Amino acid sequence: MNTWILVADGSRANLFLRAKDNRLEKLEGWDNPEGRLAGSDSETDSLGSARPGSSMTPPTDPKRHSQVVFARQLASVLKDRSSAYDRLLLVAAPKFLGDLRPLLDESVQKKIAAEFAKDLTQLSAHELAPHLDKLMDTKTPT
Repeated sequence: MNTWILVADGSRANLFLRAKDNRLEKLEGWDNPEGRLAGSDSETDSLGSARPGSSMTPPTDPKRHSQVVFARQLASVLKDRSSAYDRLLLVAAPKFLGDLRPLLDESVQKKIAAEFAKDLTQLSAHELAPHLDKLMDTKTPT
């Protein structure tokens, strides 16, 4: 049974395969540098800076917009490659998990074995494995 693990936040994501020997193998990684920028750093306006509440204020925060676009990209990857895995574990920063969930295709949602609202994106595959084991041990049955 192929188990994929997506570990993500608004600025980076890594996709792992859990091998038969329980080792994690990194399949792919993505970076969203705009998701790390402070709100004012990610805004550019040729008309100059806008005062909050003025008509020049963007309708949405560019950083948040970038993170939602990133979530859409990841949801699309999971859908397009859904035949390659049987189970999916989602490990994501709480806000990003909330962005990702509604974007997942029904075929992907059916394969989700567990979700964990934790930001573990800074961990290597070797460091991540024991954290996943611990999370799976504490998972309450659904």
